[in-house]
Amino acid sequence: IRGGDGDFPVEPDNDIRSRFTCPEIGGFMRHPTQPEENMIAAVLQSVSEDACRHGMGSGRFHGFEFKAMRLGRRGRPGAMARVKIVVSQDGEVIESRLLDVLSDPL
Repeated sequence: IRGGDGDFPVEPDNDIRSRFTCPEIGGFMRHPTQPEENMIAAVLQSVSEDACRHGMGSGRFHGFEFKAMRLGRRGRPGAMARVKIVVSQDGEVIESRLLDVLSDPL
């Protein structure tokens, strides 16, 4: 859903690439290259892990800003943590998701 905070299913899988597909995020005029897909996945993974550890995380790639915020308390290592990830461009939210990710992956 573009431009809002819709209700999204939460999946207990640490690989978030399948839930933020590159065409959704980038609105690329062309399909992103494999290195671009890998960078987007790396940014998403990094900001979600920062949110699990520190409460918040952020990163940028190709003009898109990725922000993540842990919802609730920090869990024990290896436990699942609920994280809200927001992707924006030029200050406008283009995608928002709630995810369960590993807290301090082992």
